[in-house]
Amino acid sequence: MKLNGLSASADVFSAGSEMLNISKEIVKYFPKQAGDEVHFVLVADLVDKYGNKSEAGVLEIPYATNELKKINFESSSFTGWNLLNLSQEVTLLHPVGREFIREFCKDESNAKYADTFCTNTINL
Repeated sequence: MKLNGLSASADVFSAGSEMLNISKEIVKYFPKQAGDEVHFVLVADLVDKYGNKSEAGVLEIPYATNELKKINFESSSFTGWNLLNLSQEVTLLHPVGREFIREFCKDESNAKYADTFCTNTINL
């Protein structure tokens, strides 16, 4: 999933919302999917110290398929924050991923509503 490049905090927030929309479609269109997990890879635009641009996966966020099937996607009270809180062990794919997590979790609202996600990932 390509990040917008706005800010680290906004990108992770937007990714949570986008993952929620994609998860809804996965559950709707593949209700008998046999896979145990769904993995989202967050991809960011990067620039190295020499000014070279590239794209790279920075975080991999997995979810148990059986947990996704429990979500009431019609409820407006279940948000991207809630989905981030359901994530399993997040994998750091690039050192920049730490910055995305740090910036996201520094925001007061994100830290409050995605508290489990922040607690589980802040030390990656």
